[in-house]
Amino acid sequence: MSRSGISIHVDDDKNILKLTTPGGHELLLDDDAQSVTLKDSNENSIVMDSNGITIESEREITLKAAGD
Repeated sequence: MSRSGISIHVDDDKNILKLTTPGGHELLLDDDAQSVTLKDSNENSIVMDSNGITIESEREITLKAAGD
């Protein structure tokens, strides 16, 4: 863990890398489950795995794109 509270956890047996901030944000790279998960402190998350991409939000989801 860093002085500021950032945690890096490595699981060599399952090929998992987990980064966690003191504010509760998390990035999980999991070769064992073949997934990538991004989660914020508000419990919003994006999961990419063999089932596709799942986006979950405790509130609204807004997508924006710059058009021509």
